Amino acid sequence: MAYIKPSQLKERLRGANVIMVTPFDKNGEVDIDRVKELTRYLIENGIEDGTGVLVANGSMGEGFSMSLEERKRVARAVINEANGRVPVVVGCNETNTRTVIDLAQNAQATGADGVMIMPPYYLPVSNEEILNFYKTISKSIDIGIVLYNNEDVSVDISLEVLKELADLVNVVGLKDCTHDVIKFKLTACALKEKLVPLNGVGELIEPLGTLAGTKGFFTLVGNFVPELVVNLWRACEKGEYWEAELMSRKFIPFIEFQRNVKKPIQACKKIMRDFGLPGGYVRSPLTPLTAEEEEQMGRIMKEVNVI
Repeated sequence: MAYIKPSQLKERLRGANVIMVTPFDKNGEVDIDRVKELTRYLIENGIEDGTGVLVANGSMGEGFSMSLEERKRVARAVINEANGRVPVVVGCNETNTRTVIDLAQNAQATGADGVMIMPPYYLPVSNEEILNFYKTISKSIDIGIVLYNNEDVSVDISLEVLKELADLVNVVGLKDCTHDVIKFKLTACALKEKLVPLNGVGELIEPLGTLAGTKGFFTLVGNFVPELVVNLWRACEKGEYWEAELMSRKFIPFIEFQRNVKKPIQACKKIMRDFGLPGGYVRSPLTPLTAEEEEQMGRIMKEVNVI
C-alpha cells in the first residue's frame, strides 16, 4: 500500500492528535467493527486533514495489553477506514528494538502515514543507547517518525539528544510530555525549524503549548468531543488565545478526576458508552471504574456539559 513521504507528513502533522481508545468487547476481545466505527465518527466530526491526526495503538489505546498481531489488526483497520482523509500515525512502542522495527515496518506496509516511538522502557537507557535505538529504526523504514518523550514511562530525553535525533532524515515530529515547562518551551523553540513540536501533555495547557511554539496537542477527550478539541485548535491557530483558554478550562473537572482516580482510559470509555459512542471496555490489567467512581464521573459530565 502507498504511503506518504516524511516531508508530506511534516506538513500535515498539526492540530488535535486524538489518541484513539481501542474498543474491547465485554469478553476482552478486540472489536474491529467498533474500531472502524470510531475512526468514522472522529473523521465525520472534525478530525480531518488540516485539523488533526488519528493515533492508533498509543498508550491510551491499551497497546500495552495487546498482542503484536492484535496491534497490527487495529492499525490496519484504522488506516483502511481513514482511507487518506486524515493522517494516521501508529504507536510502535516496546521494550526491544527488534519488535519496534517489526511494528514499524508493518505500519509502513499497511499504509500508515507515520509511526510514533518512545525510547525503550523498563530500564533507564543512556543517551548513547537512545541515539542508537532511533538511528537503527530510522534506517529500517521510509515513513515519518514522531519522537515520543514521556518521562512517566521511559526517560526524559535531553534537548541535546533531541537536537541530534531531529537531524535523522525521517524524523518529522516530537510528542513532548516533559514535566519541565522551561525545557518544553526551549525544546519547541530549538527544534521548530527541523521538526514539528507537539504538546503531549494535552489540551488543558493550551494555548500555552501553541504560544511556546507547538503545532498541535494530543488528546484523549477528543474520542468523545472531537468537535470541541478541533475548535480549540482552530482558536489557537488563529491566535484567539483567550477564547482557547476558556475552551481548555472546560476540561478541568475531567482532568482533575483523571489525575485523582488515575483511570483515564476507563473514564473515557465509560463516557463513550454512556453517550452511545464506540469506546467499548478495558482489558486486564486495567479494571473498570467502581460504582462510586461512575457516579462521580456522571456528576462531572453533567457539570461540564460538553456533549
